[in-house]
Amino acid sequence: MLRASILRTAISLSASTAICMCVTGCPAPQTVGDGSLNVARELEEADVVKLVDGVLYAANPYSGLRLIDVRDIDAPSLAGSLELGGRAVELLIRDDLAYIVTTADFFDCAGDPVGFSSQEFAAEITPDFDGSRLWIVDISDSAAPQLVSQLDIVGFVREARRVDNVLYLTGVLTLDEADEQNGDGGGNDDGEGDDEPAGVFIDSISIADSSAPAFIDSESFEGEDYDIAASPNGMAVLGPDPTLAETSVMTYVDIRDPAGDLVVGDTFRVPGFIADTSVVNIVGDTLFVVTGESSLSRFSFRNPVLYVYDISNPADVERMTRFPFDTFGEVNSIQYSDDRVFIATSSSRDPLFIVDVQDPSNPVVGAQLESPGQDTFLFPLQDRLLTIGFESSFGGRPVASLFDISPLDNARRMSIIELDGTDSLEPISVFFDVASTRWIDDGRLAVMPTAYFDDAQNAFVEQVRLISVGTRLTEHVGISHRGYANAFDMLNERLWLLSDLSFQTINIDDLDNPISVARLDDLGPNDQDLLDAGLTQCVLSAATEGRRSFLAAPCGILGIIPVGMMVLGLMQFRLLCRRGRHR
Repeated sequence: MLRASILRTAISLSASTAICMCVTGCPAPQTVGDGSLNVARELEEADVVKLVDGVLYAANPYSGLRLIDVRDIDAPSLAGSLELGGRAVELLIRDDLAYIVTTADFFDCAGDPVGFSSQEFAAEITPDFDGSRLWIVDISDSAAPQLVSQLDIVGFVREARRVDNVLYLTGVLTLDEADEQNGDGGGNDDGEGDDEPAGVFIDSISIADSSAPAFIDSESFEGEDYDIAASPNGMAVLGPDPTLAETSVMTYVDIRDPAGDLVVGDTFRVPGFIADTSVVNIVGDTLFVVTGESSLSRFSFRNPVLYVYDISNPADVERMTRFPFDTFGEVNSIQYSDDRVFIATSSSRDPLFIVDVQDPSNPVVGAQLESPGQDTFLFPLQDRLLTIGFESSFGGRPVASLFDISPLDNARRMSIIELDGTDSLEPISVFFDVASTRWIDDGRLAVMPTAYFDDAQNAFVEQVRLISVGTRLTEHVGISHRGYANAFDMLNERLWLLSDLSFQTINIDDLDNPISVARLDDLGPNDQDLLDAGLTQCVLSAATEGRRSFLAAPCGILGIIPVGMMVLGLMQFRLLCRRGRHR
């Protein structure tokens, strides 16, 4: 095996990449490769929103922690708040404590990295720290949350997870921070080009004493375009091999030590190109990765191959099998679900492969379907599969399809519909956030955030679209919301929507006539605050306005050329949804 030619010093990632947690649940106790007993531990994944005992905790990217009382969902109220510095990226709740991680950047708020050190930022939102900070907050009184302690972290945290009393953080380091760790000075506050990401890191932190969180261990990995995929037992650091073309490199890091020590295991080469962490899945002692033998761009590749690795002995990772697919098409989307791998590709007609990996050493194609669209996204749920893409037979417009995939050898398409996007605009001018689409209400509804630029208002209009799922698909009217809805779900037969600026409760008893029951505004800064801070691309919503440069401007310029507009729309749809995965 190739040993640690990847130095664990100071490390990096491109601006468009992010750390992604690929978790399948807590493992049962079992004997691992070195003979030790792997004891199941309490696992919690971080998010920016948590619902606990009738209180919705929201880590607002602009204004810290917000506590929304939703015990009466028809009359929600802002129970309490705590202002924090930096951009909130992760939130965990344990007992009466909230753990919030903020970073001293806005990262991809406007499509490119933005540092608080930029001259346009107003002092009121500039944090008093570099890199990231962990805040531990007492939330026993939801009306008056109190800061317990804090801990500064080198680098920009992208993901967090808790295992018992150990908090694991993964993120990126800038060139300045790399220089600082190497004794060359540094600091990420000069606003110059060396604020660009330059590596990835893993930190373990003890939170056994909430008043004094302390570092346990830290590892960092040098290389461009590096990323981290994680599981309950370990993390895979991945990226392109700098010494060998069309080859990737992985290093497996074992995090099973209850004390939080990080054990760097085997470093090994993987043939082909790894687009991002969405192509990687770690289940127990098995690691799955889909690579491409030829890359088209940072996020795109052809000729997919599934590789399966045995990671039961982290110090000596072994390949179990190589499984090539019978297609030369471009890979559009990959989803892992239970013991299946879903791969959508595009060639003359899009073959959608569903691979049975119950026996990881012997993958079997259980179904090969004709899937609509030049760029298909996949949402499996038990015995059904929802796909969304652009269908040429619909004039290049976005469509959704529903497949019955039980049993696999008799999989079939049940329904296909064209997505309207808005009730008055052409779909090609609408941004569909397919990457944020998900099932709710026990799989009876799919919710998709959308946005479009209204020339009359000179602003984006944000909506969510509801697609009811039965034996067929039905799209319903859009529901408008102030700000981009980045969290939503059902509670007591009501749909709730949350953006950085607003919370709203919707009565959807009649899906074609949804009724707004209640709304809380001003959860984040108002438009003027953002303008004063120089965040002109982030007015109304960072998630939406940050994408304007990729959507509204090109469409406006080329609107008189229908064919060009369609091609650009397809390209933008692909770019936006790929970016959407990286928050």
